[in-house]
Amino acid sequence: VDLAGQCPQRQAIDAIDMRAIDMRAVQLAAGEDDIDAVDLQLGCCDESCDNFDDDTSHVIPALIKKILRAQSLDENHIVVWGDGSATREFLYVEDCVHGLLAAAEHYDAAGPMNLGSGQEIPIAHLVGLLSDLIGWKGAIWWNQEMPNGQPRRVVDTSLAQSIEWRAATKL
Repeated sequence: VDLAGQCPQRQAIDAIDMRAIDMRAVQLAAGEDDIDAVDLQLGCCDESCDNFDDDTSHVIPALIKKILRAQSLDENHIVVWGDGSATREFLYVEDCVHGLLAAAEHYDAAGPMNLGSGQEIPIAHLVGLLSDLIGWKGAIWWNQEMPNGQPRRVVDTSLAQSIEWRAATKL
């Protein structure tokens, strides 16, 4: 599905539709073809060499780039979409890989299992944390005419914990 150029609401609907198709495919494969299949839902994955492209980057690299740009140009503020109240969960890519392996070895239930860090952070706190780590002392201007996005994006990791898996990397 090519989601380029679509509004965020349409992208979300398409992603939900694709997710439903994916879940059904796993159920059919496991039930009809007697295939061992694990349906995993992943939290937002981040890695040290993430994508920093202005148009396609994820939350953390986009904010890092914005802050570093402001610092290098000696700007006294950055503009961030929304009001900072939306929360997100981030899963380090190495933790994700360990979770995938643990699920393949130990999870055999029919339903989906979530992999996530279990740490939820408001975007406003994330921007402050990144600014502090980078050493930039500028102001954050919240553009409330732009969307916050989904108010909360965090997954229930209780099934992953039931197979003794937890993300090791804290934000």
